[in-house]
Amino acid sequence: VGLVYCLRHREFEGTIKTVTISKNTDGKYYASILVDDGKETPNLSTNGKAIGIDLGLTHFAITSDGDKYSNPKHFAKHQRNLKRKQQKLSHKQKGSNSRQKARLKVAKVHAKISRCREDFLHKLSRKIVNENQVIAVENLAVKNMVRNHKLARAISDCGWGMFCTMLKYKAEKEGKTYQEVDRFFPSSKTCNVCLNQLGSLPLDIRSWICEHCQTTHDRDINAAINIKTEALRILSLGTSDTASLRGCQSPEQTSVSSDAIPVDARSPHLLVPEVWVVHFKIKRCRISTPTQIKLMRKWKRLQSYLVFDHLWCKIRQDRVELPNRTIIDDFFIHIRPDIALVLPITEQQEIVFVRQYRHGVEQILLELPAGTFNPEQETPEAAALRELTEETGYVAESIVKLATLYDNPVKDTNSVHLFLANPVKLLTQTSLDITEDIQVVLIPIDRVLEKIQAGEICVAGSVAALFLGLNILRL
Repeated sequence: VGLVYCLRHREFEGTIKTVTISKNTDGKYYASILVDDGKETPNLSTNGKAIGIDLGLTHFAITSDGDKYSNPKHFAKHQRNLKRKQQKLSHKQKGSNSRQKARLKVAKVHAKISRCREDFLHKLSRKIVNENQVIAVENLAVKNMVRNHKLARAISDCGWGMFCTMLKYKAEKEGKTYQEVDRFFPSSKTCNVCLNQLGSLPLDIRSWICEHCQTTHDRDINAAINIKTEALRILSLGTSDTASLRGCQSPEQTSVSSDAIPVDARSPHLLVPEVWVVHFKIKRCRISTPTQIKLMRKWKRLQSYLVFDHLWCKIRQDRVELPNRTIIDDFFIHIRPDIALVLPITEQQEIVFVRQYRHGVEQILLELPAGTFNPEQETPEAAALRELTEETGYVAESIVKLATLYDNPVKDTNSVHLFLANPVKLLTQTSLDITEDIQVVLIPIDRVLEKIQAGEICVAGSVAALFLGLNILRL
């Protein structure tokens, strides 16, 4: 080969182990260098933001946050140029120098397409890994999918397998969690609100309305949300068993949560007695034409006055203009700090509650550990762990975010951040302020629903966290 010059854009950190030289069909040489940097792979963590990703053809990736990344269709962009060069190649005499030159031109077009695809996949995977801690995708069988000759070219052009590989190694390198969900999990045809499931959902139907809860779903965003929820359930249980319909013993079991029995030898802290296993039976949802969404407009804030200013309570008076041009001079807004609330579950499958007096309703209430925090000084995750320890004495190594809700969006500005801590251990004493007089109460999981129905647990945030958390655990 002789002397080959290389372009090295950075110095190697560590000891060079092996160097593999390869030559592509377009005549370019590449050196693959294995370097031992002496660094250990960081431990995987689930403490942070989670995202579900649904891969498609019209849009390459759709996230559970509602973001859609368009499919660049690299092959289609270069198809005309490739066709012209392939036609010239077919006219050349076999074994001639002109045919070799024509073959090299075709190889360069293919290499261009490959580089463009890799560039797009690297940039998108890096963006997703940088912004999220838990990344959930479907375990797709691409080799089986390309047997559909109508979609084979489009599927091959996407590079789904390469994209998932990039997500996996980049996440593991930074100590983030990459979780795959079983390909047979019915993510697209399951309502993420009530878990109602359609009998069938053809590819040409891109949105549908759940007959059970009347929620209008974008097919792809709904699938991404379900993928994220299922991945969090798998991570919480420590099992790779997906709640799909393949293991149903009865044809009447139609809910995806029918077989989500959280029993696995690898997670001894989450073994659930058989009497706690609940099989949901929900009527199937029929496909209907989505109703037209009414165009809504925001109110226009003309002026604002701070009429009351305190450390924990601020009241703002707004002068606003409605979409119909009506002016309201005295619309009052309560500026409140954000709240971090945590659902703690012990190794004995008991939920840690706090019992305390609430002067707003002048009652002693049973609720989950929670407290206010300043988002500029503390993250919601850190605030949830702090409140758990201060109010109950229990600690958790990591927590999983359940949701972010608005407390009262009509008049209040704050958000409520809900978390799941499983398992928790009692390690320290409580640390309460002067206004707090708290009794820690442990309630078995199987008794929580009856206490909610009896009105013993009636704080909205706690009830929401209980239903969200137990839905993930499928208890």
